[in-house]
Amino acid sequence: MRTMLLFLMFCLCARLLSGQPALDAAYEQARAHDYRPALLAFDAILASDPGHIEAQIGRAYTLAWQGDYAAAEAAFRKLSEGPQATEAQKGLAYVALWQGDGPEALRRFAALVAAHPEESEYTEGLALAHMHAGQLRAAREGAAHLSDPVKARALRQAIQAAPAAWEAWLWGGLTHYPGLSRSGLRAGQVSWQPRPSQSLWVRFDNALSQDNVALMIQDTGAVAFFAGGRWSPGPRWTFVAEAGQRFLPTGRQALLRYEQTWFVRPGFGWRSGVLAGLGAGQAPELLLTTGAALRLGDRLWLEPNLYTAWAQQQFDQWRGVLALKYHLPAGHEWTLGGQWGRQYLPEQGGAAAPIRGVWLQYQLPLGQRHWLFLLARHEDLPGARFQTLALGLRLRLEE
Repeated sequence: MRTMLLFLMFCLCARLLSGQPALDAAYEQARAHDYRPALLAFDAILASDPGHIEAQIGRAYTLAWQGDYAAAEAAFRKLSEGPQATEAQKGLAYVALWQGDGPEALRRFAALVAAHPEESEYTEGLALAHMHAGQLRAAREGAAHLSDPVKARALRQAIQAAPAAWEAWLWGGLTHYPGLSRSGLRAGQVSWQPRPSQSLWVRFDNALSQDNVALMIQDTGAVAFFAGGRWSPGPRWTFVAEAGQRFLPTGRQALLRYEQTWFVRPGFGWRSGVLAGLGAGQAPELLLTTGAALRLGDRLWLEPNLYTAWAQQQFDQWRGVLALKYHLPAGHEWTLGGQWGRQYLPEQGGAAAPIRGVWLQYQLPLGQRHWLFLLARHEDLPGARFQTLALGLRLRLEE
């Protein structure tokens, strides 16, 4: 989705001005995400010609693209006092949109559409503002009024991938060990997104009850309940925190999770996190994660991850996981993944046993609002081998 919005952003706002090589070069640097050189280039133009309106506009947009929204808004407000007032109002509308202020973006784009109904760019911006505010039905109606089929298709795809103000997830499945199987609900979640930069949710996770052979033999479970939230203070960082409890046969275990993602550049992000389990009559457990997401093309993503775990006051296991995601038009998606690792067995003098697994997941859009997920997985663990078939449903409750 982030890639789609960047594409829309540059289609909407970047101007390639012929006959002005220095200005053209500055804009090209901004389009290539080389923001610091672009700002220096715009500053050089303005040093020789302080009244150069196009350079002022380009500099203001570059500030917004690099996430310096306060400086960008100040620059556009200064421009709004001159002959480029309409262009400045458009810039202010995009600044509100990109920094996640949905109500203000809606107000500013609505004013532009009312004053200039013939400008399709403002109609497109208003549709994007509706999308960021979680008003997906209104956003889809705006996309239907665009005359450019390329922009209309890109906007429809962005709307389809965007989260709604309210969403619900539900997973069920069947896990089979040799001579033993268990089926039922695996996970569920209800989330609320008051603005694009923030979301809150409650969820339950019952996968361990189905995938742990010891729990299956004992005919017991280990369901967990969480409350969590996400905060994205800017275009480069996202933070996630959760707290919950797992109900184990030995007692309650408190769970705390923290994760951060750094979007190093468009098409590349780095993730790290920690999950801690405390109580339940046993030593603290710790799971550390680190990984990345790398775009290999317009539709292909590679996601390597590493997991390391401590339990019973010693190093327990590590797993390397590699996933390849292929996005198809209209919201279809295939994910092929594999894992390999080692688990250390203290009861066998610290000997290490291999961990292996593969999985395949397919995402099927159900119209414009909902998705169906199909998952098939095979895992080889020390002393156990099992297969899982799961079915998931994502429901968007649109405004």
